[in-house]
Amino acid sequence: MSEIIITNPTPSSSFTFNGTTFITATPNPDELQGTSGNDIINAKGDNDLVNSGDGNDTVEGKGGDDSIGGGEGNDRILGNVGNDFLVGGLGNDNIDGGADADTVKGNAGNDILDGDSGDDIIEGGDGDDTAIGDTGADFIDGGSGNDNLSGDNVGQPGFSDTVLGGSGDDTLYGGAGADSLVGGGDNDSIRGGQGNDTMRGGIGNDIIEGISG
Repeated sequence: MSEIIITNPTPSSSFTFNGTTFITATPNPDELQGTSGNDIINAKGDNDLVNSGDGNDTVEGKGGDDSIGGGEGNDRILGNVGNDFLVGGLGNDNIDGGADADTVKGNAGNDILDGDSGDDIIEGGDGDDTAIGDTGADFIDGGSGNDNLSGDNVGQPGFSDTVLGGSGDDTLYGGAGADSLVGGGDNDSIRGGQGNDTMRGGIGNDIIEGISG
């Protein structure tokens, strides 16, 4: 079940082709409800509320501060511009926050999460997740599962990120910048990158590697 609940759906333009339903919002703030099948939803501008429903859906937030829930299925969610709240629900989801300060949540499944630019909050939830904070001072919590978590992409300018592994055998990388890396439970691999980092392994047999900062 999605964390985004639609109570007053906005009339929108939609059509179905080869089993996929295409839904397009108005330029105004909308509440959009997807179908139980595979949807492609264009939320357009303004602050929209979207529940894509079940199925393997693609949702693009465009401009505005959007709240988008993926529901069950393997979903692709793009926040684009705005301070967005994006949650994948069940399934193996691929979520990109886009510009500005976003909250990105994978929930259940093996998810790929990218905060993109801005100071983002990323939560992996259950499953073996891959999360990248990208540009900005990000907070990343892998949750349960064997996660691969990076504060920054390799070669990016340094930002001060906080990365928590949670439970599971996690791999943490801070990137450039003064980062805080905490492994949590189980056997973790922690690599600080360049910058003055704080690293803590927690419970388990951990490997901790620092690079001159």
